[in-house]
Amino acid sequence: MANNTNDIKTYFAELENAAKDSSPYYCYNEDREHNAAILSAMFSTSNRIKMYCGSMSVFRKSFWDKIKNSSAIVQIFEEKLNEFAGHANNSLEIVVENYPENGFRDFKFKDILSKMLEAKKLKLYKLGDSITFKEEIPHFTFASACFVRVEQDKENHSALCAINNEELMNSSEIFYSKLKEFANPVSEL
Repeated sequence: MANNTNDIKTYFAELENAAKDSSPYYCYNEDREHNAAILSAMFSTSNRIKMYCGSMSVFRKSFWDKIKNSSAIVQIFEEKLNEFAGHANNSLEIVVENYPENGFRDFKFKDILSKMLEAKKLKLYKLGDSITFKEEIPHFTFASACFVRVEQDKENHSALCAINNEELMNSSEIFYSKLKEFANPVSEL
């Protein structure tokens, strides 16, 4: 179990190391900074990431405005996203709960995401309005390194994170596939 340390570099390193080990590992993600650390570790250790989220907040300026610019996670996240985008076989697939008709205007990493979308390394989907209970579905992310993050609180970004729990990984994959059946592709940010 991870120590919920205030030192975000230590937290990130613990996550990265746990993903390289084969033992089950669990931690609590208490805020946006920890959310970014977990996704950074996924970028660092995986080649395939799938996410169901509300509005891609972790990639938006409004999310990052709530994290101190002095936080090391700002640089770590951008670096790991850029490295992930640079690998030929990597892919990021996102089903968005609420995707505005005109797209998002406030992406912090728009250049990287746009290049990924062009190269078909980023696939976006918006969940249709036929899912009337979509607000009740928890946001979650899972990665090929057997890494799963499930949100408990969509506003505060608190979540549980499990690494090397194959049962949770498999159920996340199945649930994501079912959600994607009700989603429509999005071709631009």
